[in-house]
Amino acid sequence: MIERLGVPPVTNEAQARIYASSINDRHRDAASAWIAQGADAGEPRADVEGRDRRRYARHPIDGITELWFQGRSAPCRLVDLSPGGARVVPDGVEPVPGTAVRVALPEAGIRDATVVFRNKAGVGLEFADRPAAA
Repeated sequence: MIERLGVPPVTNEAQARIYASSINDRHRDAASAWIAQGADAGEPRADVEGRDRRRYARHPIDGITELWFQGRSAPCRLVDLSPGGARVVPDGVEPVPGTAVRVALPEAGIRDATVVFRNKAGVGLEFADRPAAA
């Protein structure tokens, strides 16, 4: 089934894991490239060809906020913010990619989002009501 996909760019940790176990050398290379381009430091910043994949400029923030998911809340540190998403570091619990969450943002109120990555640098969120790509 994965062969029918061709080799689209790796865009998240779950896809990288699937590609890493593929028998197709190009899939494994794409997964390795994604991991090497910054998965340990945060969301990968470039695709396999080296182009910036971010749709929105990110703005560093260092603030405390709240994250809600699966009927519980967790305090967290807000690391960066863009019109399309945010990166947070939850205190004690970390939702897995694909989890629906709500997050309190300064001057923006409560926003619905989905976890798109999780690693040592935090949890990446994509807002449900993000604007069209810039």
